Amino acid sequence: MDRRTLVLILILTAIWGTGPVVARFLVGVSGEITPTDLALVRWIIAFTFLFIMLSRNQSLNETKLTFKADWLRFLAIGATIAIFGLLFLFGVSLSFAVNAALLTNLHPMFIAILAHLFLNEKTGVKQLLGISAAVIGMLVVVTNGDLSSLVISEQFVGDLLLILSAFAWSIQSLLARKYVKKYGGLQTITLSVPFTIIVLIPFALIFGNMQSLFAVSLIGFLLILYFSLGISGIGYVLWFLILRRIETAKASVSILIVPIYTIIFAAIFLNEPITLMVVAGTMLVLTGIYLVTTVK
Repeated sequence: MDRRTLVLILILTAIWGTGPVVARFLVGVSGEITPTDLALVRWIIAFTFLFIMLSRNQSLNETKLTFKADWLRFLAIGATIAIFGLLFLFGVSLSFAVNAALLTNLHPMFIAILAHLFLNEKTGVKQLLGISAAVIGMLVVVTNGDLSSLVISEQFVGDLLLILSAFAWSIQSLLARKYVKKYGGLQTITLSVPFTIIVLIPFALIFGNMQSLFAVSLIGFLLILYFSLGISGIGYVLWFLILRRIETAKASVSILIVPIYTIIFAAIFLNEPITLMVVAGTMLVLTGIYLVTTVK
C-alpha cells in the first residue's frame, strides 16, 4: 500500500468515524432536526455533489442510457439506502454514538449469512468464528456486559434499530454488488439516490418537521452540511478512489478503524464513557468482522 492510499484511508476513516457522533448530536442530544428530515436533507445535498462528480467523468447521455437500462435495480438499491438511513438515524437518536458505529458495522456478518443462504456461497470455519465473535461482541456492547440489563428500554430499541440498519445495509450491498462491478461505484450510487429521496419524502412529510430547519443554530446548520456533504458526498468519493487503488477486501479491512475514531470523538464531544465492556465488545466485533471479510 503506497503512502497516498494510506493518507486517503486515514482521512476517510476519520470522516466516517465522526458520522455517528454528528448524527447523535443532531437527532438525539440537541434534537434540532428529526431523523426523517435529516435523512432527506442529507441525500438531497449529497446527490447534488455526487451528480456533479459523475458529470465530470461521463456525458449526460451516457448516464441516461445507464439509468434506463437498469432503473428497477437502481430503485431497489435506492430504497434500501433510504431504509438503512431511517433505521440508523432513529436508532442513534435513542442509543449512543459508539453503539451506532459498532452495530452498523455488523453488515459484513449479515452479508456472509445472506450470501450463504441465497447465493450458495460457502461459509467456512473462519467465517463462522468471525460471525460468532461479532455476535458476542454485539451482545457485550448492547448489554454493557450484563445480560440481565437486556430489557425493553429506549436504548434497547435504539440498538435493535441499529442492528436492523446493518441488515438493511447488507441487503443494499448484495443488490449493488453486480452493478458496482458493471458501472462503477460512483455511477451506481448516484443513479440510486434519486429513488432514495423519493422514498424518504413521505416519511419526512408524515414524521418530520421541515419548518424546524429554518430555526436551527449555526452549529446545527454546519453539522447538517458536514453530515450531508462530507460524510455522504466526499466520503463516498474517497471510498471509490481507494477501491481503484487497492483490492476491495483490503479496503474493507482498512475501514475497521472507523469505530475507534467514533469512540474517541464520542468521548470528547458527547462525553460518552469508554468502559471496559465497550473496549472488549469493540475488539470482539472488529475481530469478527476481520475474520469474515478476509476469508479466502
